[in-house]
Amino acid sequence: MRLVMGVFLAFCLGAVAMAAETPVSRRQGEVAAGIVFSSSGIGVEGQWQTLENLALRLDGVLFFVDKDFGIANVSYDGDATLASSGLTLDYFPWENRGWRASIGVRANFSELRAEGTARGAVHIAQVLLTPEQLGTVRGTAHFPRMAPYAGIGFTGPVGRDGLLAVMDLGLLYYGNPRVRITADGTLAGHPTFIAVTRNEEARLARELKSLAFYPAVKLGLLYRF
Repeated sequence: MRLVMGVFLAFCLGAVAMAAETPVSRRQGEVAAGIVFSSSGIGVEGQWQTLENLALRLDGVLFFVDKDFGIANVSYDGDATLASSGLTLDYFPWENRGWRASIGVRANFSELRAEGTARGAVHIAQVLLTPEQLGTVRGTAHFPRMAPYAGIGFTGPVGRDGLLAVMDLGLLYYGNPRVRITADGTLAGHPTFIAVTRNEEARLARELKSLAFYPAVKLGLLYRF
């Protein structure tokens, strides 16, 4: 799978380089669709040329990551689901060139999840807990549903077969995350334990704030109908 992705991305980069040297003609009402690889996932994209210098694009992407890790003597099974859909408005300032400025919004359905059990006594916020007191720890993190986007990019033809190379470079603003931690140990309902978990939620939320501004990079190939 990685080899296939690498070959496709290399082909897309070559296609963009080729298309950048080719004069671009755009027709109002033109429609294109294809596959995209992005920092938000892998999926499909459709484009509608509303005017000669304006286009609308709609895409949906998905990606899964599964990783085991350990923190503070707790073994976790973590996974991330990256799922989002975006609507983008493209403005082409030059008549015969594919370079453009873009703004848009993404509906974000991504989620981070982790579940873990302690291998021994654990210190959490200076409180010592046994595996029985801690139980199974479950955590989730979500970002706000809507994320604005701004960036630059390129859309241009590759040869004469109706292919379009697409490239985007920009930023998404995901905002502040919502973190939730629960456990089912013998101290799960104790006020001190609840206070400890709330402190951990706040700490993790602060760490995840580094993802509030998320780099948006996309490469793809569309077929023009």
